[in-house]
Amino acid sequence: DTETTLIDDIQKDRWHTLAISCKNNIASIFVDGVKKVTVAFN
Repeated sequence: DTETTLIDDIQKDRWHTLAISCKNNIASIFVDGVKKVTVAFN
């Protein structure tokens, strides 16, 4: 089952680098140097 395998892989591989950049009221979340989420706030 692909879904179960994906969850297992995520649980096994927890050693990702996480960085959060906040400037100009925009928060960007990077995982392994790749931007995953960008949130704008006031």
